Amino acid sequence: YYAYSTKASNTNTEEYLTQPHRDFEPNINLAYIRADAENNNFRARLTLQSGSSVEANYSTESKESLRYIQEAYLGYKFSDRLSLDTGIYLSHIGIETFISKDNWAYTRLLASEFSPYYQSGARLIYDPDGPFSYQLHLLNGWQNISDVGGRTALGTQMAYQLAKRSNLVFNTFLGKESEGLRLFANLNLTLRIAEQIELGLLADLGNQQREDNSNDQWYTAAALIRYHFSSKLRLVTRIEYYSDPENAIVSTLSNKGFETLGASVGLDYKALESLLLRIEYRSFLARDKIYRTNSTASFSDMDSFIVASAGYSF
Repeated sequence: YYAYSTKASNTNTEEYLTQPHRDFEPNINLAYIRADAENNNFRARLTLQSGSSVEANYSTESKESLRYIQEAYLGYKFSDRLSLDTGIYLSHIGIETFISKDNWAYTRLLASEFSPYYQSGARLIYDPDGPFSYQLHLLNGWQNISDVGGRTALGTQMAYQLAKRSNLVFNTFLGKESEGLRLFANLNLTLRIAEQIELGLLADLGNQQREDNSNDQWYTAAALIRYHFSSKLRLVTRIEYYSDPENAIVSTLSNKGFETLGASVGLDYKALESLLLRIEYRSFLARDKIYRTNSTASFSDMDSFIVASAGYSF
């Protein structure tokens, strides 16, 4: 990918985002290779990865070697409807995933950037014969692989299939993080409202308990529309709002916290079955001057960039 920013920054880093993470230079966002094995009851997956989004998202892992593992788990199928996986796997939270090609837009929502992309632990998946499916997760904290002092957490998912390509999903997280208990809820709705038009809606609400028993909240909302001109060409536009007034999740130098309105528009072209070309323009307007403009500590309340990418899969 290559990203060009309107800011005159000398850092070449796109703040508050992991995709794109670098400006003004060609780079690899995510490269990964996956191996799967399965028989009647057992299944296993190992995925190794590298790229600028890996460097940004896994920087807090104490063991550098773990950063290059996207997934590593072993699973057991009790039946066609019930299974258990243990190890490292992608997060159950959010309307987007860490895998770029599987998301509607190339860059990721702020809601995705500040909730887990990956997790480690165990998940129990129950998929009965019907529109509902369920997941229960026992996790090693909020986006952690390494041991962080026994911060065991619980996660849940309940999904309802409204129709073909239309789903309603409710996710939760409950565990001790930072100074106290963290409670997080995420609701996603994807709808195929016409043959050519898809709609996605997201809402998040989080609460972080502090040592003095006070509580900080953050919330976000987003809407996405994808229009298919043909099987090869589609347009994606979205608007989002993220509010973290107490810097509970997002760290800024502002005493007003992180409160940002964002919008983007992008075009995807499937040149080949294995080749996806994308271009996207994205802009943010914040409540306070939180976006660095150069290396001398000058800040702005706006940030915009354009990014072009090529994704190849086989």
